[in-house]
Parts: sequence; structure tokens; C-alpha cells
Amino acid sequence: MTPEDIQRELDRLWGKVTAGTPSPMPSAPPAPPDPAQYSLHDAPSITREATMETLSLVKRQHRAEVLRLAQLLELKERSLAETSERLRLTLGELERLRRRTEGSDAVAMQQAVSFAAEMEAADKARQALEARMADEEARLRAAAEEARRRAASEEARWHALESDWNTREQEYLLRLRELETRAEKTREEASACQGAEQRALAELSEAKKAVEASLSGLLQERREREEADSGRERALQRVKDVEERMNQLQNLWTEERKQWQELWERERSGWEAKKQEMAAWEERVHKDKEAFHQKFGELEERETKHAESMTEILRRSSDAGERIGDFMREAAGKVAELARLSPPPAAAPAPARRFDWRWAAAGVLVLALGAASVPAWRWMHRLEFTLLASSGLAAQRPTSIAFDGDALWVAEWEGRLEALDPEDPAQALKPPFVVAQKDAYHPAGLSVWAGKIYTLDTAQGRILRHPQENPSKVEAAWPTPGPAPVSLAHDGRNLWSYDAATKVLYRHLGEGSEAQTEQFKVDADVVLTALRWHKDELWGWDAKGKRVLVMRLEGRGFEIAQSAPLPAMPGGAQSLLLTYRALPEKDKQKAGVQQLQLWALTTDPAGEPLLKKFAVRR
Repeated sequence: MTPEDIQRELDRLWGKVTAGTPSPMPSAPPAPPDPAQYSLHDAPSITREATMETLSLVKRQHRAEVLRLAQLLELKERSLAETSERLRLTLGELERLRRRTEGSDAVAMQQAVSFAAEMEAADKARQALEARMADEEARLRAAAEEARRRAASEEARWHALESDWNTREQEYLLRLRELETRAEKTREEASACQGAEQRALAELSEAKKAVEASLSGLLQERREREEADSGRERALQRVKDVEERMNQLQNLWTEERKQWQELWERERSGWEAKKQEMAAWEERVHKDKEAFHQKFGELEERETKHAESMTEILRRSSDAGERIGDFMREAAGKVAELARLSPPPAAAPAPARRFDWRWAAAGVLVLALGAASVPAWRWMHRLEFTLLASSGLAAQRPTSIAFDGDALWVAEWEGRLEALDPEDPAQALKPPFVVAQKDAYHPAGLSVWAGKIYTLDTAQGRILRHPQENPSKVEAAWPTPGPAPVSLAHDGRNLWSYDAATKVLYRHLGEGSEAQTEQFKVDADVVLTALRWHKDELWGWDAKGKRVLVMRLEGRGFEIAQSAPLPAMPGGAQSLLLTYRALPEKDKQKAGVQQLQLWALTTDPAGEPLLKKFAVRR
């Protein structure tokens, strides 16, 4: 119903009440009539004036309401115009960003293509250089082998000559001794026989010549031996020089190969950084786009609700106008009937208004109840744990626990994974699985999700993924973002880890060494040595405060919603997990109700591992 329709309806009602066209309002209100002069015939005029004043008041209120609604409509149109303008500016900005992104993508692709071509050319040059170096190395090795073979043959020949020379020298010495003996005998014979002196002298001269010839031959052989030794030394020096040259070339090749490898790694790391930056930028643009669409949807929803509320206000105002018209008609009829039946009574002074203390007492009671309701609500919704059971474990040095719905998985410090019976943790369902690693492996965190087992290795600072059917096998391993990881959890989509050195919670966006991480802070000084997700809440054990924390994600950090200590836990909790248990059947009112249950891994005073189960009350 439009304001003109409301005005016409009010004019029609006014005509019915006054039984004619209303007279114009006087400039000044008339003086009140004397009660003594008042008669029965004046009652309709008084009723008519009261009706006129009431209708005038209703009209003014209606005009004010219509004016307010018009202002609200104008405000709505203005907000819609501003929203449209912002939407247009945002779309323009998105178009500019898209063009800029396309340009940057084209430049990045061109750079990648040019880089790939350069790397391919460098790779070809490196391969050619490797082939050339291999060929030269083969030739040098062949030359060295030939020189070594020749040196060996020369050395064998020299040894043979040396033995021959030694033999000849011995023979010559023996012959010389024989000649000397013969000369001595000749002298003796010469002394005895002067005639034979000449013959002896001749034989002596012949022997002397023979000895001189033998000595000259021996000297010649010695000179040849010295020349052979010098040639052998020159050959060995040449072999040594060739080997040194070969080692130098090999060192040069190793250094050049190392430089090429460093260049390749540097360019590859730069390309990976660019790739990660582009992925992060695309994800940020996607998030901004989703946030814009969500904000625009919220704005549209708010505008729709505002239009619906305006329609409801108009409907209510029209209903109120109709009810007021009906009420005024009924009131006018009753006043006219009373005026006809009896004269109006004389005006009497109004009695003094008394203060009712009951309303004040009721207000004080309401305030007291409101002040006490907040502590009472907090007390009713406090976090509380009740010990249900405690049992031993079929494990030597357990560090973490996890539950897959059928088996209780336990990680041991020595690197074993065991599947235990959740009803009786002292019984093993399967033989222990030993994870064989070359380096030290000490799992301190354990999580099971979607047929995979994830362990946190504190010895090497890494996360390992195992198949659930054979946990001894390692499918993948990647380093943790922090230097001192202590706990691990899975929220159904991503892995979460906590680092005691940085005191930061990391969300792993994917798996593998190339996966990115997000950092989240906790709004308190805590050390979370155990983590476990339950719905949208992160439960953790604060080793510093000796309590269980229930945290909720707010923006880029976690806020502590509830906290409480665990009873009968002097050694603290090493690991946590949350399950549901059915209440006993004897409680008929709670039949079929599932109660939240917390399992905590701890140790007794003697150091033996224990598994304690607590009922959670919130």
C-alpha cells in the first residue's frame, strides 16, 4: 500500500467519523466550556474534536513514518549505487590484474623458454666437452700405458744386460786372476830359466793386451748401461709428467663440472622460487577473489534482508493503520453512546501516584540473576576429565599413539611401529614393524589417515609416510620447516606439526619436499608436545603448564578456548587421542548417546608405559 492509498483511506475514515467535510482547524484552541453550561447537545462536538486531534496525530505520525521510510529507501538506493560503483572499480582492478598477470606469465614463459634453450645449449656443450675430455683421457691413458710398457721392457732388458755384464765381469776377473797366476809362474820360470823370459814377456804383453781389451769392453758396456739408466729415468720422468698432466686435466674437469652443477642448481632454485612465488600469488588472487565474492554475497544477502525488513515495516504500518481506524470507529461509537445516555461527570483531581516497591525488587532480582548467570554458565560448561581405566602397553619405549578405528598404533623410540588391541593394549594384533633406515630414526609423532601412517622423525628432522598395510616401507620423506619438531597431527585435509624451538604451528599444504607451509601462533606461552584434531578444535598437551588445551583457529593464530589438567598424571602426557564410547545400557535416558573419551600415553613412577582413558565433560 502506497502513502497515497494510506492518505485516501484516512480521509475516508475521517469523513465517516465527522459525517461530513471537516472544518478547518482554528488558529487558537477554543476556551473550555463551563461545566454548568455544558449540555447533552455539546457531546458530539467534543467527540468530533477529540477524533480530529487523534486523526491529526495519526497523520503526523504517518507522515513522519513515510518520511523516514523515504529516507531509508534513499539510503538504500545510495548504498546500492555505492556498491555498484565499488563493484565496477573492483572489476576494473581485477581486469587490470588479469592483464598484468597475463603479461607477467608471458614474460615468465619467455624467460623459461630462453632459459631452457640456454640450458640445453650448455648441456650440449658440457656433453661435447665431456666427450672431448674422455677422448683425451683415453689417449693419455694409452700413451701412459705404452710408456709404462716400454719402460718395463727396457727395465727387463737392462736387468738382463746387467746380469750379462756382471757375468762377463766375473769371467774377466777370473781370466785376469788366471793371467796373473800365469804371469807369476812365468816370472818364477823366468828366474829359473832366462831363456824363457822372452816368451813369458811376449805372453805377458799378449795377456796385458787381452786384459786391456776386456777392460775397454767392460768400460764401454758400463757407459751403455749408464746411458740406458739415463734413458730409463727420462722415460719415467715423462710418464710422471703425463700422469701429472692427466691429474691436472681431471681436476680442471671436476672443477668445471662442479661450476656447471652449481650454475644448474642456482638457476633451478631460482626457477623453483619463481614457480613457488607464482603459485603463492595465484593462490592469493584466488583467495582474494573468493573473499570478494563472499563479501559481495553477504552484501547482497544483507540488502535482501533490508528490503524484506522494509517490506515487513510497510506491511505492519498498513496493518497498524487499519487497526487504528477500527479502534477509532469503535471508540467514536462508544463515546457517542455514552454521551447520549448520561451527562459527563465533574472533573475531579487525580489521586497522587504512589511508588510501587515491587517493581524495584523485581528489577534488582533480574539484575542479580543476570550477574550470576555468566559464572553459572561457565561452571556448567567447564572442561573436566574423569579417569575411567589404566592399562599397560605391549611396547618398550613408546613415544606416540594413534587410532585408525580398529587398531591402536604405537610408535617406539627404537624405530618400531606396533598395532595393539584397543580393548587390551597389552596384546599385540600384529608383529612389530621395523622401519629400516641408514641414519638414526626416532619417531616422536604419529598420525593415521586415509590408509597412510605419518611419523615425525626427531633424529633427522623430517616427516615419513608409510602404507598402513606395511608400515616397514617408507613411501616418502621430507624435512620439517622447523629445527626442533616435537608433535604431529592430521585434520582430515592437511598435516600439522609443532616446533619447540620456534613455538610455531605449521600447516603443511601438501606432501613432499616441495610442499609449502603456513605458520600459526598460539596466544600463550606454551610447549605443545602432543597434538590431536577433533572436529574444528585442536587439542594439545602443554608440557610447560601441565594441562590439556582446547584451541580454535582465529585468523592467523590459535586462541585457547578451554584448558584443564589431567588427574593422576604425575609424569605428564606424551601423546593424546580422542574417541567416542557408548554409555552403559543401564542408563535408559542416555541410551545410544556417545561420550567423548581421551586416551593419554604416560609413565608410572617406575618408568613403565601406561595408557590412561578419561571421560571428557564439557
